[in-house]
Amino acid sequence: MVGRVSIAPGARVSNSIVRGPAVIGDNVLVKDSFVAPYTAIGRDTVLQKVGLEHSVVLDNCRLSDVDFIEDSLIGCNAVVSRCSGKRRACRLFIGDDSEVAL
Repeated sequence: MVGRVSIAPGARVSNSIVRGPAVIGDNVLVKDSFVAPYTAIGRDTVLQKVGLEHSVVLDNCRLSDVDFIEDSLIGCNAVVSRCSGKRRACRLFIGDDSEVAL
């Protein structure tokens, strides 16, 4: 953890870097990921192998295997994953209950 980082009770950060200012909500799992400044992650969310910067991820989301998401807003209950071999940074504005494979 570097800078101002707020981690709620029940949140777990494993093998990851979090640079503040950042907020991580209740019961969040951040695993093998990089959370850059100006990011907020809502409760009950899972990040695995994700880079995230200048973004808001609302409650109960699943993000996995995406190299870098920046300047984004991810709605509640959204799922974002990578399905192709090509990796790149992306900007997403997706609504609640969405599923996106990059």
